[in-house]
Amino acid sequence: MFKQEDRTVRSIVPRTHGMNEKMAFTAWMELGSLPRAALYLEKKGQYNKRTGKPFSPFAIRHAACRYIALNHEEAKPMLLQVWREAGTEISTDEWNRFVVDIAAEYLSSSKARFMRWLEANAWAQQYDYIYADKYGLTPRNSPSV
Repeated sequence: MFKQEDRTVRSIVPRTHGMNEKMAFTAWMELGSLPRAALYLEKKGQYNKRTGKPFSPFAIRHAACRYIALNHEEAKPMLLQVWREAGTEISTDEWNRFVVDIAAEYLSSSKARFMRWLEANAWAQQYDYIYADKYGLTPRNSPSV
């Protein structure tokens, strides 16, 4: 009477196996959109090593954001240039908050991974109000107005 439903649990984490995160970031910034970056990477022969399929725009965003978090000083000039071209200027404090927010979101596969990033980027501890709830911590700082 009713069709059998596939009840397997599927992860919403994008499949980025084998993706060059720097290439994903650069393609997104230079081409200006995730779908164009996905097509570019596909044409360059970049495929998911496990599935053999092209990377989705969502997977490219995920990889690019991890690249930003792990290489924020290298990514900063290109991101600031893209934002300037879009008419947006940001302060150093805004940049720092952006990086901490990206790291908290895209390095969140485990608390330990994020805490290692935080240890390596001690300056980010002043923005603990951004990540405290997510990791069950008590913030010592509050956002400046």
